Amino acid sequence: MTGPGDGNADGQTLTVLADEYTVHRFEPGAAVPEQLHGETFYAVLRSSAELSVCCRSTLPLPSARAESGWRCLMVEGPLDFALTGIVSAITAPLADHGIAVFVISSFDTDYVLIKDDRLQRAVEVLAGQGMQIRFPGNQT
Repeated sequence: MTGPGDGNADGQTLTVLADEYTVHRFEPGAAVPEQLHGETFYAVLRSSAELSVCCRSTLPLPSARAESGWRCLMVEGPLDFALTGIVSAITAPLADHGIAVFVISSFDTDYVLIKDDRLQRAVEVLAGQGMQIRFPGNQT
């Protein structure tokens, strides 16, 4: 096994979250949707150009545009900020196999979203890179 910072994630554990997710786009001045209150997993990013929200697909949000059908791989953490190459070690092999990703990072870990129809292939690719993949029941 190699160490942190070398772009190799041998032994890294990824957990496949049970739900399907949608990425929504709102106008930049839009309020953060109240429907998110009480949710256990969602991400919000505001910039001068947009408000983006990623949440469970079953949560109806009145967004102008939405891209649904995403599944989420959670990198088991917490990860130290000094670690380098974790996201690259996950996304580079997926890119080599033509699998698009949407990445969200939090203070403790990273989340890699993959289209549902590519999930099985992504799991095969990442397992082939020495990563452990978990499919727990109904975890969000």
